Amino acid sequence: MNLNIHLAYQAASKGDWSAVKTLAGRGVDLKAADAKGRSLVWRAAYDYADFEEAKWLIDQNVPCLDEKEGAPWLIYLYRGFRQRHEDDYADYIDRALSFKSDEILMRKFLAHRFSIKGSFNLIDRMFSYGGFLTDFTFPEIGRSISKFFLSADADLTEKEQKDIVKAFTICDVEADPEILFSRYRKGKIVNIPTGWDNHSTAIIIKKGVFLIKGNKGSGKGKKSIQVFEIGRPENITIELFQGLLASYSSPQSSRIKKLRKSHQSKRFFRKEINQKLGLAYLSSMSLSTRRQKSDNCCWSSSAKPSFRADLFIIYHQRGLSAGKAWKKADRTFKKWCIWDRKTYLSAYISSPNENKDVDLIKKIRQKCSNKEAALIAKGNLSLGAEYRDISSCCSFQSSR
Repeated sequence: MNLNIHLAYQAASKGDWSAVKTLAGRGVDLKAADAKGRSLVWRAAYDYADFEEAKWLIDQNVPCLDEKEGAPWLIYLYRGFRQRHEDDYADYIDRALSFKSDEILMRKFLAHRFSIKGSFNLIDRMFSYGGFLTDFTFPEIGRSISKFFLSADADLTEKEQKDIVKAFTICDVEADPEILFSRYRKGKIVNIPTGWDNHSTAIIIKKGVFLIKGNKGSGKGKKSIQVFEIGRPENITIELFQGLLASYSSPQSSRIKKLRKSHQSKRFFRKEINQKLGLAYLSSMSLSTRRQKSDNCCWSSSAKPSFRADLFIIYHQRGLSAGKAWKKADRTFKKWCIWDRKTYLSAYISSPNENKDVDLIKKIRQKCSNKEAALIAKGNLSLGAEYRDISSCCSFQSSR
């Protein structure tokens, strides 16, 4: 690799894309790969899916050269461009992934739904079942919840259902602090994906009610869904929302994030916001759940706790005690979990796709069988039967 392209890679790795463009203007060939076979498009993908720079590179006909470690990052660009309806750019990435992008995404989402660990091989590359961005998991759960509300009785008004679904679907790659803050001022439920390097969390807030933190990796002895009373609501400003999103590795805030260290983001979530808003922890109203067991925090530690908290807020506002509100929210939440897993597993198995992940389906079947046995042993026959039904969905496929 010559000196000029090396300088371009150095600049890109620091997020200095203006320097990259300057070098391109001087005739530097940006199409060359680095020592590991990765291109500058890969570099843009690695930087939390920097879509605008990736678009510029693609317009320069820079290829998506990459070795095995590069492909997983390209999938973030693909999904993001699809969300933004920039299909020409998504197709460019898809070609680099041998048109297997949707299959990769389906496998990762399915593994997140069932907390499956490990990795899989596709197009001669290794992909992890774990690891994702909340820019993708929140809208995915939002779509699932929307379909669930149409097929099951959640004891929610149409207005309440729409409020919850909207709180999820706007948390995509175009997530905007101003839109979130506007929802807060209007008294809507607001889900804010937060977190720090290698971990995702969430803050759920509604004006005049509570602030709730979701974090299933919160530490031993700590409740994973923590409810707080807000002592200084006047400090809830647009700057606060910008700070929360900036502490999370979202495409919209990637440049801001680089100004914040991971430990600073963690401290802001755990302590600084408590001081800024005068939060008073309500232990008796908080909820303990099982801790995260696999590398799916953006699903199980951020997005799912947000849905649980949304339900709690709505039921509690109806005048139910905290205990009764959590119990009612828990019933609806678990009903959705079963519906979601069964619906999307069945859809995957029945799809005409010839590249189905048989090993993943076997793992899901074994996990559901183990869950069924554990529930029946505890006397929970009805829920055990639900997992037996999910397990039976896998039978014909895994026997092939």
